[in-house]
Amino acid sequence: MGPNEQRMDRDRTSDSGFLPYAPQLEDVANLLTSHIAELRRTSPDEVRSTFQGLEPSYRLVFKRELCLKHDDLTPDDHKGRRPLRLAGHEKLVLAVASSEDALKVLARLLEKGRVAAVKAANKAEKGRHATNPLVIDVSNLAAGARESHRQDIELIELHPSDCGMVASWKPPPRISFEQLDEIISLKHLHTHPELGLRGPICSCTFLGGGGGSDVIQAAALAKLFERADDAIKVHAVISIRTLYSKSTSAGEKRSVWNPNDLADPKHNLLDSANGDLKIGPQHRGNARFVEDAIAGDFGNVRLVIDDKSQDGLRRSRYEGAIGNDVDSIIVIDTGGDVLGGMDPSTKKRAPDQDSRTQFATAKIAARRDLNAIVAIAAVGVDAPGDAQKKLEASDAVYYRFTANDKDHLMELYSRWHFNGSPANLKQYPERYGKTPLAMLASFDLQEGECGYHALPLPESVINDFGNPWACITWITSEMSCLVLANQAKLLSVIAPPKKN
Repeated sequence: MGPNEQRMDRDRTSDSGFLPYAPQLEDVANLLTSHIAELRRTSPDEVRSTFQGLEPSYRLVFKRELCLKHDDLTPDDHKGRRPLRLAGHEKLVLAVASSEDALKVLARLLEKGRVAAVKAANKAEKGRHATNPLVIDVSNLAAGARESHRQDIELIELHPSDCGMVASWKPPPRISFEQLDEIISLKHLHTHPELGLRGPICSCTFLGGGGGSDVIQAAALAKLFERADDAIKVHAVISIRTLYSKSTSAGEKRSVWNPNDLADPKHNLLDSANGDLKIGPQHRGNARFVEDAIAGDFGNVRLVIDDKSQDGLRRSRYEGAIGNDVDSIIVIDTGGDVLGGMDPSTKKRAPDQDSRTQFATAKIAARRDLNAIVAIAAVGVDAPGDAQKKLEASDAVYYRFTANDKDHLMELYSRWHFNGSPANLKQYPERYGKTPLAMLASFDLQEGECGYHALPLPESVINDFGNPWACITWITSEMSCLVLANQAKLLSVIAPPKKN
């Protein structure tokens, strides 16, 4: 280590608020656990054992934050890579009930702060004013933390302040099903008046509405529907993807090829597919290509490109992929972000791609008189604060997965290598998704239970400083349910017609 690095390291570990900074990854655990043990006046071995017992993604967050590959930057650079200063964390570490609680709440603060730092860096690069989030006053969190166990049951919010950011507790937006009707089978959905279906579901196309791994949840639910009723036939499973990947900061242009094509094994099949490509198990792709995982289980898996620069082609692409011989479409939303507003003035908007998919498929359904349902998996992972009100206003219903359903889903996610196991992530690094992992985590909870879990996301996306994924996620037992709503009704609530 050079003199400058020694100076920077010494400054960061001696200034109040900085957690100990390690020059080598292997030093993170020892320095951090010694720091916590000193504050709490307990055994370093006990804290070290607790650290090793944390879910692996908690440890990844600490390794990322406490062993940054940094430059000699000033506080005004907004590069998003400088160590975070948690001012007042010493009192918080003492206030919580245990060393485990201390480690978990510090990890959540570091993760929340890093996401804020990246957003600030992006704003600064675009010439917009950005609050410096690298200094976070966490002293308010210490008040009552031991008595209320807030670190286990509440969200952390960051607010701009004169020095940077201030942290506070906030109750999570727990979604209750008390005011929603429960359905006990997926077999006779057309008999439930709230869903407003035109008739039985016989031939159905399932769409992953928000890109990413949504098609995996669409495929899993298609299998559940098939199991519920032999009369239901899955016509197609459709993956809606943007032309450029947004999963990582790389932003690659999407490409799919057939390595068995002797003439040109790297030819991008999307170039000649007019934005609608049938996927087989032999296909490979870039930009988090996952569609091949399910291609062997369905006769018709399609990848449809949602290119916002070609709005005129969207409906024709969707229509062609949905097919003519169908009576129903089910658009899968994962996490509940579709419940955000669909106009620029909304505080928490639904992602643009989700909105485009909903509007395009709703027009197709109306023109062709199709049953159209929005099915929300793991509701609450990404839902806005007013999700409860919107679900009630749209007469949504819910279906609670049975023990057999859970076993079947776990088998499917394991077979498709989407269960987050270390072996799967090593062999299939593209096969991950926050929502499927959250849903699987909820299977271990009893009704009414909730808590934080560090989901087993790949190290590459947790450590992506251009687009870091937040792995520490609030999990509730309600995520073991499927929420269903009539698409037209739901859109009338989340995207009401504009008044003239």
